[in-house]
Amino acid sequence: MGKRYFVAVYTDSGCLIACDHKHPNVSTATACIAQAGGYVVAVRRGKFLALTESEQAQFQVAMYGPAEPEKPAKAPDAGLLLHET
Repeated sequence: MGKRYFVAVYTDSGCLIACDHKHPNVSTATACIAQAGGYVVAVRRGKFLALTESEQAQFQVAMYGPAEPEKPAKAPDAGLLLHET
């Protein structure tokens, strides 16, 4: 089984273009993206492979930063409630 590595890819005129590096992880491959719409794929034995769920999560963090924790819904301020009389 060949060693798995990662490359940054993008499309141009219907062709898939990959960087010439063998990145050891998703984060360094993401840093190599030089075109809008770039992505990262895994490579083993010269074949492109889809990222695993874990690798996809690493790509999302490397590309867009960590997700902000969801804030709990804020209850309306009781002092602002209006009552009809």
